[in-house]
Amino acid sequence: MSKPVQTGLNDGFTLIEVLAAFAILALFLGVSFEGLTLSLRATRKAEVMQEALQRAESKLDSIGLTEPIILGESSGRFNDGSFWTSRTRQISTRDGLSFGAYWIEVSVTPTSPRQQVVPVTLKTLKIVDKSQ
Repeated sequence: MSKPVQTGLNDGFTLIEVLAAFAILALFLGVSFEGLTLSLRATRKAEVMQEALQRAESKLDSIGLTEPIILGESSGRFNDGSFWTSRTRQISTRDGLSFGAYWIEVSVTPTSPRQQVVPVTLKTLKIVDKSQ
């Protein structure tokens, strides 16, 4: 008669080994999700700032074309609630020139309920034909 073959005691994982594997997995997933969250926040902030930049460019382009050039400061809100300000000052030119020069600065502060946002500011020098 042959003896039945006994398997060793190390044929499976112990409870400690399984718990250690779960702990390592939980740690890895926690770090991964934190990285994903930071990435999503940065993406959203970049989208908000890109939209503010587009609004500032649009506002700056419209001054002197669809809106009159008004010296001093003016402000308002866009439909989405973001706030804009514009500052315009005339730059002195020699008499007899057929153009005028204006320094125009436009700032747009986007609205983002959960993030601290920085205003976008664009500046330009506009040359305008005085004869028009």
